[in-house]
Amino acid sequence: MEDKFRAECESAILHSRTFGNEPDWHFVFIENPEILDSLLELIPGMEAVCGSDALLGFAKRGSFETQADVSAALYRVFCIAEETPCAYSEPLTLYFNIPEGQKLAAAFGVPQGYSCIGALLFPGNETIASETEAKWNVFSYIR
Repeated sequence: MEDKFRAECESAILHSRTFGNEPDWHFVFIENPEILDSLLELIPGMEAVCGSDALLGFAKRGSFETQADVSAALYRVFCIAEETPCAYSEPLTLYFNIPEGQKLAAAFGVPQGYSCIGALLFPGNETIASETEAKWNVFSYIR
């Protein structure tokens, strides 16, 4: 990940409104493709996926405001990643919520008692195919 883009991501995370004054959150940038590829090999179904970078968002367990803040922060990063496309990775997110992944998260500097809320995977020069379509008929109107 280029320094300029990382700085934009950090700014998108830190310079926005949050539900709490001091959210209990932690973000991990994985910028080493070899480490990321080794990590992806540990996750069933992700063995063939290649990535150049990843951004993981963690929130303190039980802090629903912070969970919402982390989700919003990851979405802001997703939105600014026009030239560096990324995709939400459910398998990568789920991995960091199982015991093996929590040990690795601790090794990455994530405080104890935090859950992974989301992971963005940057594939490098590859194109990301959208596997799911959003449902747009999700509204009810009470008038």
